[in-house]
Amino acid sequence: MNSTQLQRSSHLLSRWFSLGLALLLLLAFSGLAMAQDEEYTPDVQVSDMGIVDGKVIITRATMDGPGWVVIHTDADGSPGPVIGHAPLQEGENLDVAVEIDAEAATPLLFAMLHVDEGEVGTYEFPGPDVPVRVNDNIVMARFSAAPVVEEAEMKEAEAKAEEAPMAPAAMPETGGSTSLPLIVGIVALLFVGLAGSVVVAQRRRTA
Repeated sequence: MNSTQLQRSSHLLSRWFSLGLALLLLLAFSGLAMAQDEEYTPDVQVSDMGIVDGKVIITRATMDGPGWVVIHTDADGSPGPVIGHAPLQEGENLDVAVEIDAEAATPLLFAMLHVDEGEVGTYEFPGPDVPVRVNDNIVMARFSAAPVVEEAEMKEAEAKAEEAPMAPAAMPETGGSTSLPLIVGIVALLFVGLAGSVVVAQRRRTA
């Protein structure tokens, strides 16, 4: 192979290398752009549950940025006061545990999504951390919740019930207070009758 052919081969190899590198860069940038352009539609899903250790579990919460899932009480079918909240990351958040004020909880609760647009990591509502809206509708879900009595609490309650003194059973009425005058009356009548019989018998004898 002469020098001219060598130069041509080297030039061709260089062109193929440059083309391959350009394709790799194009694919890399395309993937990055697709990742950046991926959008999440805010949504929240939760099932009916029991309140365990003062917490409720949100099945899935999807956010298009950092935010919060906020638990509201029920006020005549609408979200009432806040009794708990937990932070959310962008994307899907699964099985999110939210600590709530169990004593203030109502049989129905609302899980509502809020943004985190104020101081990051600090829940600020009323304030910049307003509810999330999709198509002008607040993103929320209603669910039923009830306190769950732990096994230890049940045993403690049973032990207290066993330790409580038993109230004395009422004594049955014997009827002694009412039957005594009756007996005395009967005896008196018998005595009077017997005495009368004796008097009559004596009169008959003397006659």
